[in-house]
Amino acid sequence: MSLPIHLGGEVAGTIEELGDGVSGFKVGDAVYGIIPMGGFAEYAIASAGDLAPKPVNLDFIQAAALPLGALTAWQAMFDLAKLSNGQRVLITNSSGGVGSLAVQLGKAIGAHVTAMGSAANEAYVRSLGADDFIDYKQQRFEDVAHDMDVVFDTVGGETFDRAFPTLKKGGFLVTAVAFPKDEASTFGVGVGRVYCTPNAEQLASIRELAEVGKLKAHVATVLPLASVKEALDLSEGGVPAARSFCRSQAEIQHK
Repeated sequence: MSLPIHLGGEVAGTIEELGDGVSGFKVGDAVYGIIPMGGFAEYAIASAGDLAPKPVNLDFIQAAALPLGALTAWQAMFDLAKLSNGQRVLITNSSGGVGSLAVQLGKAIGAHVTAMGSAANEAYVRSLGADDFIDYKQQRFEDVAHDMDVVFDTVGGETFDRAFPTLKKGGFLVTAVAFPKDEASTFGVGVGRVYCTPNAEQLASIRELAEVGKLKAHVATVLPLASVKEALDLSEGGVPAARSFCRSQAEIQHK
């Protein structure tokens, strides 16, 4: 990791200026996406390939809460694990920012979704479309979940290690937090780690799902840009708060 580190990747705002050679956008367009140069700003510079038109049915706050979680879940389950219609997927921490979007994306393609979480979040997770729910505080999830085609892990640690027996032979465990070693050969499954990257084409597909009501991020807390430290403290403490957001203006550059 090299300094400086630019905080805040998710953005949603309107285009203020266009760089030379940029096509497909115009000044005044509402866009959303992930930018590597930091989104905790009133004005931000983005590459054209990192943004897509904002879902028309979402406001800027709702749209800003989508890109990182939705792209992480998309790239984990669809690009790496190849989850498809009719398959079975187990999602750990299904009420979290990434997990809750993973539940919705899994249902959107016709997968059977088993969600893991605490009893306090069961009603919320089921409202997202989860077919089955496992309260990890009351039962060992590996004693309940079996023959999964895919496990999407956003917890890591012991949860990651215990998830392998829930997969059927040839299944795939993809994690957003752990660092796999030689588990694939031990359990006869595939294993990988997702590193979320900006992708305008996938953002466009995510937008389409949002516009037909199949995908929406949960926004628990909205804070002004001046309170970004408080937002980061909330996130660090495990509170499911939305990232700090200020309606941004963007200058788009050709990538």
